[in-house]
Amino acid sequence: MNVWKCSYYCDNLCHCCCCIPGPSGPPGPPGPKGETGPMGLRGKTGATGATGPSGASGATGATGPSGAIGATGATGPSGASGATGATGPSGASGATGATGPSGASGATGATGPSGASGATGATGPQGPPGSDATCACIAQMKNLIMQIITRFPTSNIVVNIDTGGSVSGRPHSITNNTIFNLANDAGTITERISICRIAFISLTGNDNFTDFSFLDPPSPLPTGCEAECEAGVRATLQSFVGTGTNVNVSAGGSSTDNELVTRTAFGVAILGNQIAVSTCLVEVIS
Repeated sequence: MNVWKCSYYCDNLCHCCCCIPGPSGPPGPPGPKGETGPMGLRGKTGATGATGPSGASGATGATGPSGAIGATGATGPSGASGATGATGPSGASGATGATGPSGASGATGATGPSGASGATGATGPQGPPGSDATCACIAQMKNLIMQIITRFPTSNIVVNIDTGGSVSGRPHSITNNTIFNLANDAGTITERISICRIAFISLTGNDNFTDFSFLDPPSPLPTGCEAECEAGVRATLQSFVGTGTNVNVSAGGSSTDNELVTRTAFGVAILGNQIAVSTCLVEVIS
């Protein structure tokens, strides 16, 4: 304002404040900036503005580590069974498994009825000839038995068989060409012995084999294992003839006791002139 002009003129001219102000002069240059005054008190917080629009979604972050597995809950009740579905097609057969162990044998069933007899087959080829050694031993024993029956029909004799047993009685007869029959004092047959199974025959009392005749060796001589065994036994016993040495012969599981070897022939040896031993059935010579 031009206060200074009014004051000047009033004071110096009319000493009053009735002067008319003159026109304003041009603004003076701005004065220097004053110091900033102290901060005034914080005004009250204004009302919250309206929420702005949501920003665009950010990129998904990396998945965090899985948490620990929780405890298994109690099993719920079973639901009602559903209807059975249609049977599906059969699958391909699997490989055959290993055979299991055989089961225990079942009980034997009852025997069925016999079938009708079949037609008789053609006769097979003839087998190889058997050993004649056994037959020769049996023939020699039978030869001696026939002479015993003739010479000592009322004397008792003892017959030892190849299973270890023995029977006694009076020499009676030979039936069916191979059965030696013994009888009692009344002449009744009590024992029937297969000549094929006789190991040795013992005479009793003063009866002996003096002047008995023996069969010649078979011709040709038998071959094979049985023939070799018989020949070996006979040769061994023959080596004691005339030596004065007693021998104990085991045949058919029984022993003759100690006796001198009187003589030998194919299939038989005579001990003490009272015992005829089959050389096909001798087991031990002591």
